[in-house]
Amino acid sequence: MRIVTKWLCCLSLSLCLLGDLAAAEVADIDLLLKNADLVKSSDKTQFSSLVQDLETKFEKMSIRQKYFFLYLSGYKSAYSGDVPKAIKHYMHVFDNSTDNELRYRVSLSLVNLYAFRREWAEGYKFIDVIEKLKDRIYDNDVKTQGLIAAGVFYNEVENFQQTHDYMSSIIQEGVSGRNLCMASGLKLNAELSLKKSVISEEKFNDAIKLCLQSNEKLIANVIRSYLGMFYLDENLSEKAINVILPYLEEIEKSGYQLLIKDTYSILAEAYWLENKLDLSEKYALLSIENNSDRATKIRPIVNAYRLLYKIYFKKNEFEKTVTYLEELLEAEKIHFSDLNAKQLAIESAKRYSAEKDNQIALLNKQNEILQLEKELSEETATYNKWIIGLLILSVSLLITWMFYVKRSQQRLKYLAEYDSLTGICNRAHFTQSTEDVLEYLSKSGRSASLILFDLDNFKKINDTYGHPAGDEVLRLAAGSCKDSVRKVDIFGRVGGEEFALLLPGCDIEQAHKIADECRIRISEMETSITGYDFDVSASFGIADTKSSGYLLKDITANADEAMYLAKRRGRNRVVVHAAE
Repeated sequence: MRIVTKWLCCLSLSLCLLGDLAAAEVADIDLLLKNADLVKSSDKTQFSSLVQDLETKFEKMSIRQKYFFLYLSGYKSAYSGDVPKAIKHYMHVFDNSTDNELRYRVSLSLVNLYAFRREWAEGYKFIDVIEKLKDRIYDNDVKTQGLIAAGVFYNEVENFQQTHDYMSSIIQEGVSGRNLCMASGLKLNAELSLKKSVISEEKFNDAIKLCLQSNEKLIANVIRSYLGMFYLDENLSEKAINVILPYLEEIEKSGYQLLIKDTYSILAEAYWLENKLDLSEKYALLSIENNSDRATKIRPIVNAYRLLYKIYFKKNEFEKTVTYLEELLEAEKIHFSDLNAKQLAIESAKRYSAEKDNQIALLNKQNEILQLEKELSEETATYNKWIIGLLILSVSLLITWMFYVKRSQQRLKYLAEYDSLTGICNRAHFTQSTEDVLEYLSKSGRSASLILFDLDNFKKINDTYGHPAGDEVLRLAAGSCKDSVRKVDIFGRVGGEEFALLLPGCDIEQAHKIADECRIRISEMETSITGYDFDVSASFGIADTKSSGYLLKDITANADEAMYLAKRRGRNRVVVHAAE
């Protein structure tokens, strides 16, 4: 009996020791996870070492620990450049973890990665997640990081009001350190972009001081670039130079290309205002040389081309003037197309989110109906009829409301896509570009012609075949004429079915030939893509600077008069404005 008792005591002691060892191992893994999380952005070498150590303990981790390890692995893959692998890790955690704080952190990481990949619609989906989860996050630092990620995302898509609102709410919460530094910088940039009157020099200097106190030199330099832009807006070019130049070497060594481009652009603009053309040219060229991705014409690059165009024009170097004017027009086109793509992606994601919420609401309502029907089966027939009638009415109202929302979303989608329907200049951009070119041509004495054309009986096409067919006709018409447009020409949609084409260096005979080519191509367009076969034609009016001068309103009025004369003469023809 004594032996049995000893054996049981030994067994109990062994089990206790095993339990203590297991608990100690769990605590050890928790400590490693916490340390890796703390150093992930400040010490990449130590972070990588900790992740490798944790990988050997993966099988011993709890489910909660495994998901947190996958989050850290995603972070490691992201900064190593393997973005697809990082997204795969993050999505696995997001789809399977029940920890709201971890899903929130994963969401802010995904927002940053999708913004980096320029996948705006996917990024917005996780902005929506951050918005829905933020009130359930009790760690204020984590909550603030998510809102800052959302602010950066909205800053990228140039929704500055949303950025301003997010950053204002963060600052009101009384954050400090790096979070206050970043929030202050983003808020100032939003106020600068929105032209808010409350912005002042002192606010920029206070934000820079905050960042330096937190040892955030890079963000301090970003805010200095915002201050430089503020000085330029106030025509204080010397101050803009003085706030950037002492820190230029530090900025260049940071390797942060967006900031480097911004600072070069600010210096180029400031020296232009100081009439120091050589220095302005130097920094404008540096801004372009530093452009590693010519497919993405961000604003500093556009500004550099605009300055170079004006500099060489002022220096009477007309060949370079034309070259950089062409680069400017191409850069603006790419920039505006990119901005439209961002806005369309965001609208698409918003519609997707709203539809998903509506589907969930409908399913919940259907489940409620089924439950109520089961309960009502035990009541009297009369009572059942009344309740079921009310339920049917509720569902009908819900479906009617969803139909209305769907129609509203379709209208928003149409309006959003309408701006980029033809892929050519809109009216505002066409007007500005044309006025700049005409001003240049007037000083060099070169000629230009303007073609205006309008699709004949376009309303009848819309009425007979529908607006989608009309939209396709507009797109086909623009595409048909693009082959006749040179790189230096400016082609735009200036009205519902009205188009304009400025031809620098073309006399009236050359313009007539181009207009006739466009007329023939439009009349030969294959419209079966719309689902219908019908004829399309256009009436063209031409005016040139020789008879109309170099003012856009005058040459447009004469071309417009010729175009409507073409319509009165039977449509589908080209008419040249006759000089009086």
